[in-house]
Parts: sequence; structure tokens; C-alpha cells
Amino acid sequence: MFTGRGLPALEAVEKEFIGKGFDVACFQSDVSVVADSQKAVEFTVKKYGRLDILVNNAASFLSSPGYN
Repeated sequence: MFTGRGLPALEAVEKEFIGKGFDVACFQSDVSVVADSQKAVEFTVKKYGRLDILVNNAASFLSSPGYN
């Protein structure tokens, strides 16, 4: 099991899946930065020739006094 959000954790998961015969590639980006999303699409098209589906799944949590 891998934990963490940094590139080393991402690369460890990539390596594990490649070791099991899966064709995977990791790309670290911040979905709140438009240029990062554009780079992710370009990376995918360069590696695989096309992009069929893209799911941006991100969450943020805001806290304020008195809000639970």
C-alpha cells in the first residue's frame, strides 16, 4: 500500500502497476492550474496518440469559524 501525494508515491504506484504488466504512465499536475491540465493532455496524446476520456477528480476543503 502506498500513501502520500508527492511524485515519489506516484512513481512507486506506477512502477508496481508496470511490474504487473499494465501499460500506465504517471503525470503530476494541479487541476487548478490550466497550463498543468493542458500539459497532461499533451503528454497523453504524445504517449498514446489520443485521449478518449478525462476525469478531473479533485476536492478542496475550506474551514471557517463556526463551520463544521
